[in-house]
Amino acid sequence: MNRQALLFSGGYDSAAVWFKIKDQEYTDLVFIDYGQLYLDNELEKAKQFAERVGKELRVVSILGETDMKDRNIIFIQTLLRLGYTTVYLGCRNVLPIFDKYKDSNWLRLKWIFGDLVKLPIVWWGKRKIIKYLKNNGYDYDSFYNCYNNNSDYKTCDCVNCKELQKIL
Repeated sequence: MNRQALLFSGGYDSAAVWFKIKDQEYTDLVFIDYGQLYLDNELEKAKQFAERVGKELRVVSILGETDMKDRNIIFIQTLLRLGYTTVYLGCRNVLPIFDKYKDSNWLRLKWIFGDLVKLPIVWWGKRKIIKYLKNNGYDYDSFYNCYNNNSDYKTCDCVNCKELQKIL
């Protein structure tokens, strides 16, 4: 049987992927605790989403650091070792030249993992994702995405919140 996992961060990218997955019944929501800077907020949003869609959130802890190099590659390898045969990600990094995190690059992930990794929203922009989530009954405040750990995107000056201020 195909064991599927959605690498779920609690953010809107991974939430959008959830709604794109056709076999949700056979897909686990998996949150990786690697010691990220805003672990508590990310985990809380992930738990809230899992509860709302009626799924259990599987939390996997690994040794890591706040700005872990190649983190998505390590996460995918961890899920494959746990027996998952398909891993969904909410990555949207298409071209390596625009990547802050090279491990999130679509081409690199496909080159390393092939069809084991699914990236259904890789070509979507934030505006499309937010509209898609709204159409599925979710507003922006349902997710965690601030780089400064600010709960109000309207008053934050991080790159992500500034972009959201333009969109919303």
